[in-house]
Amino acid sequence: MAETAGPKIGDARSLWNFTPSPGWTKDECATLRLCLMKFGIGRWVQIVDSGVLPGKQIQQLNGQTQRLLGQQSLAEYTGMHVDVDRIREDNNEKTGPDIYRKNGLITNTGGKLKKEAMQALRAENKAKYGLSETEIAEIVLPDPPSKKKLGADAYMGKNHNKGGVAGLTRRMEKRRRTADVLTVDVDALARPAKMALLKALRARLVVLTTAAEEGRVLKENKAKAAAKPKPEAKKRAASSKRKSVDSASGEENDAPTPKRDTARRASAGCGGVVGQLVAMGFDKKKAAEAVKEVGNDTMECVNWLVVNCA
Repeated sequence: MAETAGPKIGDARSLWNFTPSPGWTKDECATLRLCLMKFGIGRWVQIVDSGVLPGKQIQQLNGQTQRLLGQQSLAEYTGMHVDVDRIREDNNEKTGPDIYRKNGLITNTGGKLKKEAMQALRAENKAKYGLSETEIAEIVLPDPPSKKKLGADAYMGKNHNKGGVAGLTRRMEKRRRTADVLTVDVDALARPAKMALLKALRARLVVLTTAAEEGRVLKENKAKAAAKPKPEAKKRAASSKRKSVDSASGEENDAPTPKRDTARRASAGCGGVVGQLVAMGFDKKKAAEAVKEVGNDTMECVNWLVVNCA
């Protein structure tokens, strides 16, 4: 079984010749080393979900992994189960004009490799540093500080900038207190707690009042819309009103008289015969009267206008 922390007797000093990132202990670095070999390089979510490194964020895991491998770029090992110590030992021994180091870590200065070159490099690294299935199965991680697995949500996503695990615990306690607000012993509360309770109740009351008011307004609008007559009903009502007025004056509305029909045709034909007469210089009102008297014959209308409007 693999060791959980620290070098053992017989290990070369170079295997543990690395500097922990700020905020890391030697034991945590050793646990990360086992996680990288167990889950693979760059498998941050699986490492976080294991619960063995509580409070560590992805940026911290990535930074310390670079220190464990001795190089900044992890692309050539991503997803691979490799011997972390051997990679760091080989990187520490590399020298030459093509090797550029920053803060003790080898930095890639040759640009991004093409797909074929990267695949070849990964195959070479797997053959040289890869762990067998048996070796991977024999790796045993230490027990989590808390038996309760908090999962990746405690380190990432919505909790990432809200206090991490401690912030999550505080919010859970707050939700439990709020859920029990109706049964809490108010007299036993301190003054700040009472003020917070009153504020919470007031905010809840405002929400309920606003919802009730919106419901009332919506109900009134629906009632008004239902009582409002439709356009067809308006037309029928107006037609009935006109019929009743015509009946009271003694006129037959169902059978229009010839004069009324002619007047309607004249008014409807303002763009026809009347328009032509107006274009000839006649008054529009007189032109309409001529159409009413003699019909839609333009010449007859002209003769009538000449006789009656001279």
